[in-house]
Amino acid sequence: MDVVHKRKCQVADKKLTLKSTDVFNNFLFGCGQNNQGLFSGAAGLLGLGRNPLSLIQQTATKYNRVFSYCLPSTSSATGSLTFGKTASSSSAIKFTPLSKLTEDTSFYGLDTLGISVGGKKLSIATSVFSKAGTIIDSGTVITRLPPDAYSAMKAAFKDKMKSYPLTSGFALFDTCYDLSKYTTISIPKISFSFSGNVNVDLDVSGIIVARKILQIRLLDQTITKSLAYIRKDYKRP
Repeated sequence: MDVVHKRKCQVADKKLTLKSTDVFNNFLFGCGQNNQGLFSGAAGLLGLGRNPLSLIQQTATKYNRVFSYCLPSTSSATGSLTFGKTASSSSAIKFTPLSKLTEDTSFYGLDTLGISVGGKKLSIATSVFSKAGTIIDSGTVITRLPPDAYSAMKAAFKDKMKSYPLTSGFALFDTCYDLSKYTTISIPKISFSFSGNVNVDLDVSGIIVARKILQIRLLDQTITKSLAYIRKDYKRP
């Protein structure tokens, strides 16, 4: 997670009321006293994992561990968070099966099959994803990929952006552009493929970060651990 090193924590049980008909007594809350992370020490996580203390597990008798949420890509858009089963006939909703993980059972696993940049699937061995495994985690703000996958994606992204001048990197961001002379820019589409014939196109806000109006940045998302982390705007276990 991006919020780490919780050195002090207080735990208390209180009544949790989500709506008048959904009241949970003796609900366990945790309050961190010394939180550190990449984003100014900001902490505050809604536990949606399989851990016994998560909101999902503590409300299982009511919602049967079913939930869905959508995080908006802009502050002006509206997202959603739903607990329990709801009827939906929308053909826009697609499903990918959850995979089993061996390293941490509190996470939800996905079967990542590949990555496409600009409509072209990258030449990444399937073992890069299958060997590492993939989790989807709302507490991880930035997507992180195995080194081989990130290197291939970055190379393809830079090739599609070769008409724009590169500039020096900043902090975790290793692929940056100076766009001071441009009024419009064309960002290549990046898509992730999952089992169940599901392809997810990333929103531009999930690909680039503007440090200033004149620069955009692609984050160095490589990790050395065995798991790949995906923070996505849409999640429905």
